[in-house]
Amino acid sequence: MNRLIGIAVILVLLVAWPGVGAALAQPASPLPQATAQITAPETSDGVIEGKVQSGTKDAQVDLSQPLEVMLLSFTGDQESPPVTTKTAPDGTFRFENLLTGSNRDYVVLVTYRNVEVFSRERLRFSPDQKKLTVTVPVYETTTKRDAIKVQRTHFILDFPADRTLRVGEQ
Repeated sequence: MNRLIGIAVILVLLVAWPGVGAALAQPASPLPQATAQITAPETSDGVIEGKVQSGTKDAQVDLSQPLEVMLLSFTGDQESPPVTTKTAPDGTFRFENLLTGSNRDYVVLVTYRNVEVFSRERLRFSPDQKKLTVTVPVYETTTKRDAIKVQRTHFILDFPADRTLRVGEQ
């Protein structure tokens, strides 16, 4: 008896409201699916090696004393503690046992003649990569104005507090 009442209600709905029949005839739309960004697991078997080379025309890098090389590590906007090493007599350097997660970036920083020089790009391990190589160009200093040429510069304006402006150059 209850089954007959249920069928009767469905028939009344189909006849009385034609739109309901069309809605019932449509297949159910799939539920929205959640998507997640899959990142490679971090392992600590990565290596970054590189070389410091002169970016100044007709000049050699002074390697009579080892240069300090610092490796900066970032996950998103979060910086991890830096790792440091020194160059070998030929200007090469190597960092081992690095985390290789696909969302981790590295930047090399070399101090040459009291000037800090960053690698030109951020370094990131791909999921199947365990070794990255980078060259860091360093430049000689000068006091001759006509020897200085700037191809591109960036000014950074920061407002850290009310009525305060901090200007930086990169």
